[in-house]
Amino acid sequence: ERMNVSFFNKRIGLILCLIVIVGGLLRLVDLGGVPAGFHEDEAHIGYNAYSLIKTLHDKNNVFLPLSIDQFGDFRPSGLHFITIPSILIFGLTEFATRLPVAIFGTLSILAFYFMAREIFKKREIALIAAGMIALNPWHIIASRSTSESIVAMFFVISGVYLFLRALSAIVNGRERSAYIKVLLGSLILFILSFQFYHAARYFVPFIVVFIGFWAVIQSSTTRRGRISIVSFITCLFIG
Repeated sequence: ERMNVSFFNKRIGLILCLIVIVGGLLRLVDLGGVPAGFHEDEAHIGYNAYSLIKTLHDKNNVFLPLSIDQFGDFRPSGLHFITIPSILIFGLTEFATRLPVAIFGTLSILAFYFMAREIFKKREIALIAAGMIALNPWHIIASRSTSESIVAMFFVISGVYLFLRALSAIVNGRERSAYIKVLLGSLILFILSFQFYHAARYFVPFIVVFIGFWAVIQSSTTRRGRISIVSFITCLFIG
């Protein structure tokens, strides 16, 4: 029986690796040429990253900006900063500008697998979910087109996964040390998503409120556990 379980786990791991490899190839092969053309948003991100490397200022001469004004939208500057290493290594090119988002798009396949596994408690369903996002046309194109939403989505999915893990630990009555660090990790990931995409600041708190209070209502958590959940949700809103 142990051998069967071990073989099953290896098979699941192998299938997941293949899904991630295929998803990565779909997002990385000929990244500089597909999609054709280099739209204005991508050019701004590449140039701002280059400007930050040279002067620590963006194109508007703002020092290490938290947001960058392109045409009155004041976008979060997270994507510009994570593009810096790629520009340093590969130069100011289309490939270098698109690479960070393509990498996060590929990593989102893994994050989606773990989140789905935590929700459904079935690895087979999680594999199907990972396969669907790996082959999703919208996700592939957005991952190849320097879209801030892809990076924000990775942090949101990872944050939800950790939040669900923490809730599971609370529901099962585990020691405080078993879930406090996981809750803090979830909080950090959610806050990071805010630094990449405006919309995350609006929908993430609602997701957390729904999951948190649903868990409180559906479970027989301890008073300490309920206080931890409510405190975490309150911190998100204050942040």
